[in-house]
Amino acid sequence: MHLSLDEFRAMLPELLKRGFPPADPTTGMFYLPAIDKWMEARHGLTSGHSKPDDSEIDKRLERAWHG
Repeated sequence: MHLSLDEFRAMLPELLKRGFPPADPTTGMFYLPAIDKWMEARHGLTSGHSKPDDSEIDKRLERAWHG
């Protein structure tokens, strides 16, 4: 995120309001892959809740079973 520790601490409440993944309640550690995913989603690099399109696979299976 390119922030110093002090900058991160100051911005954390606002980041959490925007959906930033919170720290683990037991360890206080942040899960870095979740932060990466959040950052990608907010920049439109991922669709967030995408579901795979299996339609082509379904068509091929149908042809294989029924000719």
